[in-house]
Amino acid sequence: MPLLNLSDDVLPYLGLSADTDGVVADIQAGVEAQVVAFTTRDYVSTAREEYIDGGTKFLAVRFPPVDTGETMTITDVLADPDVVVDSGDYDVYPERGHFYLVDTSGIFDFVGKWSSGRRKFKVEYTGGVDGVPDDVKLAMLMLIKDRHARQMPGLVGTKLGDYEIKYANDTGAGLPEEIREMLGASSGGKVMTF
Repeated sequence: MPLLNLSDDVLPYLGLSADTDGVVADIQAGVEAQVVAFTTRDYVSTAREEYIDGGTKFLAVRFPPVDTGETMTITDVLADPDVVVDSGDYDVYPERGHFYLVDTSGIFDFVGKWSSGRRKFKVEYTGGVDGVPDDVKLAMLMLIKDRHARQMPGLVGTKLGDYEIKYANDTGAGLPEEIREMLGASSGGKVMTF
């Protein structure tokens, strides 16, 4: 499912009334995939199920934030898959998606550490960013506009051996510097290149 609406968001930003040849939709799909990979977010809050290794101080889910208003369950699938860990035995830090111990009720090796085992705990929760934040939306629109403009003049350099093309305002990493800075906040400062 696209993160941006083509007719309501993208085309007006580009000053176009229609995408007759489908080029804008193709550019949009590529930009959205690149932004999702860069920010490590899928921008959908939904019910999720993950199997997480034990032996750590906390269990970390892949799609924070965790919606604490919804049902969350943790099951030790290696010990007894039918027994759910009591919610009083752990604290949830929703923004980080971390589950920390607060009790030692026999499931844990020792105080403050979940018992060891590969894919030992099944965590069921509702999580993920619900909707695209405005700064990420603007960054995507700017990238789409930049890539759409590349079809027209704006080429500043080419190289035939090893195939290299450069456009104005391109860092060579696939994302212009100002876009990388905008997305850095949404990716926890993580810097990736594509």
